[in-house]
Amino acid sequence: MPPTRHRSPLTAHTTDAPPAVTDVVIIGGGLFGAACAYWLARAGRRVTVLEAGSLACGASGSGAGLVVPTTPEPFEQATHRLGTRTARLVLRIAEKGFSLLRKASESDGIECLLRDNGHIQLAVGGTQLDRLAAHERALAAEGVRTEWLSPRDLRSSVSTQIAGDVRCGLLLPGGVVDPTLLVLALTRAAMDNGATVHTGTAVIEVRQAAKGVRVMTTRGMVRAEAAVVAVNAWAGHLVPELKQVVTPAQAQVLATDVLPPVFATGMSAAVSPDGEYWQQTRDGRVILGGCRVADGPNGVSALDREPEDAAHSGLLGVLPRLFPALGPIRAMQRRAAPIARTADHLPVVHRADENIWAAGGFNTHGTPLAMALSRALALAVPSGWAPAELAPFALTRPSLQAA
Repeated sequence: MPPTRHRSPLTAHTTDAPPAVTDVVIIGGGLFGAACAYWLARAGRRVTVLEAGSLACGASGSGAGLVVPTTPEPFEQATHRLGTRTARLVLRIAEKGFSLLRKASESDGIECLLRDNGHIQLAVGGTQLDRLAAHERALAAEGVRTEWLSPRDLRSSVSTQIAGDVRCGLLLPGGVVDPTLLVLALTRAAMDNGATVHTGTAVIEVRQAAKGVRVMTTRGMVRAEAAVVAVNAWAGHLVPELKQVVTPAQAQVLATDVLPPVFATGMSAAVSPDGEYWQQTRDGRVILGGCRVADGPNGVSALDREPEDAAHSGLLGVLPRLFPALGPIRAMQRRAAPIARTADHLPVVHRADENIWAAGGFNTHGTPLAMALSRALALAVPSGWAPAELAPFALTRPSLQAA
């Protein structure tokens, strides 16, 4: 997405070939892999990160950078699907993940342009107003602080005309980050603690060995005590049991031309059935996403498809539809961001073998959960003991089996 004007926090070159022996291999250079490397390296483990392309080249670097520490689907729906106890636990884990992100940004120098000023969800029309009211009631019952914003109240966060059918907004906890900077900053911090990073290094196979694991790459074999497969939409290629569970899709994303300052927070609305979401970056561009596309016709994988012209045309109409005074919007960049989803909307954290863990299926709501679950997994990898936080995300969870 749009280049930042800030210097990249990752200045050291990645090495050409991975070491023959290490403590933990992280496969994947997106957010979850970078966060795992960050926690493990901080704990004194020798960490090797393997990435087939470049860091943050997948969904982690293509999103709008919204951070909303709630359940991936509205809490009242999550309660119905998962049960109250599990939904409540997922909510608390997401809140913990946001807290970890804030702490890393404030005390550990993780520069990701975090703005911790909330997220506004708009209600367009009466039906959405009713749904948003149900969402607010469910969150309030769990002690989550929200705030109703009338169209007049919205003017403090939206500096332009608002369409007449936008009934209100709901201010939720959260904020925005630069997602690419977040991945690079976590990776830089891991490297400062001894991790090595190897881009352009594809993993062919990861296998349990008599002692630890063996990871075959395009640049040789790596032996390690443990491995974490953190390739999200591609997880099924290395961990077969995830192939039918973590399924690929596309989130269409575009970056507009520079606009006057309009949006003070990250925002979302449901103009289409899939919903749209956006933030305005500090340089004035708006990163706008939505219009998800599943696997295409004739078996063409969503991971291999180009941006959808029709979807991007629809996205270009979202802001003028909601904020008429903006007029026509120009897209300066557009992407089909590869995402991964599961049938019950929760990511999977799976122990594939004694020393092999895998995670994927973060959809478009991954940042808070990725921060918290990577921290929990960093505790599990060296010890073999799985924290209770990982239980709702197990491959065998009832909600996933039912779906």
